[in-house]
Amino acid sequence: MLVGLASGCASADSTAEETGDQAALAKGAATLRASSEFDLDSYQGKVVVVNFWATWCVPCRVEMPSMKRLEKNLKYKPFVIVTVNLQESSEKIKKFYQNLKLTFDTLLDPDGKIFKLYNASQLPTTYIIDKQGFMVAKAVGPREWDSEESIGYIIHLAT
Repeated sequence: MLVGLASGCASADSTAEETGDQAALAKGAATLRASSEFDLDSYQGKVVVVNFWATWCVPCRVEMPSMKRLEKNLKYKPFVIVTVNLQESSEKIKKFYQNLKLTFDTLLDPDGKIFKLYNASQLPTTYIIDKQGFMVAKAVGPREWDSEESIGYIIHLAT
């Protein structure tokens, strides 16, 4: 199971979001695409991996290539990765994405409201939301997202 603890970059005094809760993200939150607003409902029927990160967070940077490979491995499954960048400019994020050729949907969290909504306490923190919209797993710290275990777990949720 992916629920667990590991070291990360940032910490705060907050409690962890419980798995099994109905997932919610800030509807109408700004995205990296200037013309769109985020709506988690648009992903209904898909497994959603929500990853909180920042470009200055070394473990976040380390795990991004494995997330890209995960996305590629599961491109024909009802699955999507949504990243939430904590308090950085869209220019900085776009440059980072261009360097790694990333295409994830990305929410901008300039004031940390989404981070607080999820009761995240450090970066990276990742939540997995099942097709019914329930939070089923939480991973604190970096992971190899394209590992056999991670891919198998997400395929299980997607079927």
